[in-house]
Amino acid sequence: MGNDERELLDEQIRYYRARAAEYDTTTTPIAAGCAGMARATQSAGMKTELAVGTPLGFGELSVSVPSHLCLFYYDDVELKTKLGFARIGLESEREAVVLFGRRPRLEQIVGYLADEGLDVVGLRASGRLVLVEGAADRQGLLANIAEHLDGLMATGVELIRFLGFIGWEDPTWPTHEELLTFESLVNVAATSYPAVVMCTYKLTEIPGPLLIYGGIETHPLTIIGDTVCENPHYLPPDRYAAARADGLGWLEPGRDQFEGVRISRGASATE
Repeated sequence: MGNDERELLDEQIRYYRARAAEYDTTTTPIAAGCAGMARATQSAGMKTELAVGTPLGFGELSVSVPSHLCLFYYDDVELKTKLGFARIGLESEREAVVLFGRRPRLEQIVGYLADEGLDVVGLRASGRLVLVEGAADRQGLLANIAEHLDGLMATGVELIRFLGFIGWEDPTWPTHEELLTFESLVNVAATSYPAVVMCTYKLTEIPGPLLIYGGIETHPLTIIGDTVCENPHYLPPDRYAAARADGLGWLEPGRDQFEGVRISRGASATE
């Protein structure tokens, strides 16, 4: 990672830490008020809960619905501490969980959930734990996801928890440029569903440009450790497309802006 990318990440971390209290439901008056309202109006049903905040399942954090977040993590030891995001959904009959990514990675995550005592076989059979794989282009990715989310909505699911692991270095997946555009367009797609979409970025494997242009610039909310914050570097899809098309030449056929910075094939860079 170059000095510019490192400085931007350091700035982001400082920003998160400075605003951490705003998102801590144990210390923030607004958040505490919302939590109290949720308890007081529990009989009003799931829609009220979604309006005042949905727990992420770790760190006593909550977000509104719909939301699109980026989770930065160091390794799978840390990632496992965040899988409460999926577990809390699988423990509620009103919710469903979608795992998105390369099949080997998804099976690994399913294994982690099984290790926590969840009946993953039964959950997959019932359709409440859904695995969605990649496609050759971003339109295919969006279509695959929409098909499964529409199917869940048809069954009466009230909240969808979506956990993404993009196959950045998988040759059967789109190019980096297409995947970055896809990440930005998820912000548009997510508004059509009662969903919390959490994309994961592994800091030790994904190159710096992808961490910035993908992880930081395409997600309205970001998570480092147990802190979730509004992202000051987020670019809405229309601004993102214009800025990055001009700056990186995505629209030039055959041009790979990230060639030379990808990590070796020896370790597949996945989210």
